[in-house]
Amino acid sequence: MNKVSIAILLSFVLFLNVAVLFGAEADAGKDLYTKKCKVCHGADGTPTAALVKANPGMMAFSSAKFQAMKDAEIKVKITGLPKHKVVSKGLTDAEIADGIAFLRTLKK
Repeated sequence: MNKVSIAILLSFVLFLNVAVLFGAEADAGKDLYTKKCKVCHGADGTPTAALVKANPGMMAFSSAKFQAMKDAEIKVKITGLPKHKVVSKGLTDAEIADGIAFLRTLKK
């Protein structure tokens, strides 16, 4: 094998490992979402019209506006909003990161 072939092979292996790692985070985040978030935000991340009316800033997780947010901004919303503080209490940083990884999978 020449150097180019080896480089391509190594890049492919690295890509697969990264994909597996991110998949595991999103899977764990999906479980967390189902347990803690789904009741208000819906199965696919789209809140009901009644919830949006009661909480004007609420948006679908698939929306371009939400997906454009940085992970740190999403973390602040998960842990800092009064209604979320009760739900997010006791979550580790890793669990929050898993949840955000799942939310990223809802992108349209």
